[in-house]
Order: sequence, then structure tokens, then C-alpha cells
Amino acid sequence: MKKIRFCNSGTEANMYALATALIFTRRKKILVFDRGYHGGTMSFPDKGNPLNLPHDFIIGKFDSVEGTQPLLSADIAAIIVEPLQAAGGVRPASKEFLAFLRKAADELDAILIFDECVTSRLHFNGMQGALGVIPDMTVVGKYMGGGLPFGAFGGREDIMNLYDPYSQGIENTLFHSGTFNGNIFTLNAAIAASKLVTAEALLRLNNLGDRLRGSAHAIMEASGFEDMYFTGHGSEIGVHFRGDDAVTLR
Repeated sequence: MKKIRFCNSGTEANMYALATALIFTRRKKILVFDRGYHGGTMSFPDKGNPLNLPHDFIIGKFDSVEGTQPLLSADIAAIIVEPLQAAGGVRPASKEFLAFLRKAADELDAILIFDECVTSRLHFNGMQGALGVIPDMTVVGKYMGGGLPFGAFGGREDIMNLYDPYSQGIENTLFHSGTFNGNIFTLNAAIAASKLVTAEALLRLNNLGDRLRGSAHAIMEASGFEDMYFTGHGSEIGVHFRGDDAVTLR
């Protein structure tokens, strides 16, 4: 991220990132994905979410090039995706799928947004760094605030310059205001957290998660119980069920 702005939660950060993309592109449509979660006002479970903001959402099939390709159009302003869906079942996106979205955004002149509120802890440079697929904008939050309410969004300089009166002129500048945005307590906690969340610490945490998930798989296989399985990446682990009771158990 070339420039970044602070707010109070991942939900806020996602809202601002999308609003920025809509203004930058002067378009309205937003490509999202089934079971995606971008905060309490933008989530896409199977039954829908009546609290969602009234944007013009197009819902694609997560981690499916074939299920997404037909939805692409020149009036899409932004594509927002979690490199790994956390609330949606701890489902990782493949590098191929994210690279497809990167290429699609380039061809459409749309803004690719990675919601890394959760996944930023899976690699020192986030999943975008781990996979080598770089979005135009990134949203972060959660642990980065050191336990205090925190969110941030940022990205390409030309996009974030919409908030810069020196490059836009005061009459064209977007004003991102908030009483507690970038407050001194949260940012000091964030600085303290950043000293603990080192590349080595993240590697150790993710290795432990991989071992736990692998051991859980081995236990299920040894017991012959095939109706329970695990997904995830590093320290993110999701439990899933098959069979007639899968929905109830989930």
C-alpha cells in the first residue's frame, strides 16, 4: 500500500474502500463472492443479509473461474475478495483464482480489493505477499490494533490521492472524518503489536496451525469417520461436515 488511512473497524475500512473505488471509477457495480464477509453491512451468506448496504452487488462463485467469468462486464467498479474466506468457512482461494481476478480487473479498469482483515496474519506481507498477487487496494484490521478497535484501508497512490487536498485541490478532496480515526491509544497499541507480530512469529504460528489441521485429518482417517473434514491455511482452521446432518452440525 502506497498510502493508508485509519478508521475504527474492518467493517468501516471495507465500506470506505468500496466507496473510494466507486468514486474513482465513476461506476456502480461491485463483484463480490458467495459466503464472503466484509463486515456486518457487507456479507453474503446463503440466505442473504438484510443489513447489507444498498450497493449494486454481483455475487460470483468463490474460487471458481468458470463461475465468475460470465459475470464480468465493463460497468464493474470494484472486485472485492478475501484471499481466504474466514467467516465463510475458512476456505482459501487458489493463487490461480486470485490471479484471474487481477487480470480481469486490469482488463476492465476496475479496482481489485483484497480484504485482508483476517488473512494479513498468515504471512508477514499478507496473503498477497505470500501468493504474489497484488491488489489495487487492501483492507486490514483486527489484531493489528493490538486489541483495540482498529481498521485501515489503503492502496495505489493515484486512488488514495482522492483524500489529498494537495494533489486534488480542496474542492475535489474526499473528507474521511471520524472522532476516533487514528487515535493515539489505538495506534500506540498497534505499534506495540507490530513488534510482536514478526515474520518469525507468524511462521511459527502458521506451522502450529498446519500441524494441528494435519493431525485432525489423520485422526479422522484413522477412525474411518469421513463426514468431518478440515480446511484452512496456517493458523486458520475450519471444521466442515458431510452427510444428512451437515447443515445442522455446521
